[in-house]
Amino acid sequence: MSVDHLFWLGGSPCGGKSSVADWLSHHFHIPVYHIDAHIDRHLAIITPQAQPALHRWQARTWDERWLQPLDQLLQDAIDCYTEHFYLFLPELLELADTKPLIVEGNPLLPALIQPYLSHPSRAIYLAAPPDLLRQYYSQRDWAVTVLKQSSDPEQAFNNWMERDIAFARHVEAQCRQYHLRYLVSDESLSIESKAKEVAEHFGLDSGL
Repeated sequence: MSVDHLFWLGGSPCGGKSSVADWLSHHFHIPVYHIDAHIDRHLAIITPQAQPALHRWQARTWDERWLQPLDQLLQDAIDCYTEHFYLFLPELLELADTKPLIVEGNPLLPALIQPYLSHPSRAIYLAAPPDLLRQYYSQRDWAVTVLKQSSDPEQAFNNWMERDIAFARHVEAQCRQYHLRYLVSDESLSIESKAKEVAEHFGLDSGL
């Protein structure tokens, strides 16, 4: 069941999704569903039976989360994002029933949105190059606070970054599989420039 009114803005962490979505919302007067803004509400209703991956992740210590092998970290992320997707999907379908809606967040894996994607021009994926990813996270106070709770903050940070880099590659591979746009932006590309490129892809610049 495709949904004509949904604009899907996915990708990997630090790709600029939230800022781009807010720019689009301001300039085209389209509401945004920021997935991260609803995470606490969604996590409050998970159960071990229905969302086993999310439940396991929530129960782990910081060391149990971040001092794992990379392949396990990546699989955990994919499993958690998949379970989370089906928690917020009913809300999206209801909100976008008659009016346009931009939805942005990491859980929007290309394979997951396929049944609901009306046209490839309604989805785009943003990512940051690895060096920028590390730079952005090292400057985020909340990330530093999280890492301090690990017995090996340096290794935890490295594992975290390698997980996100691997996740970006996973998303890119799915974009190729489903013929969806994947945009990697470096520091030279401003939020406005990036947002205008996304708007053109969505067809918003032509009044859609």
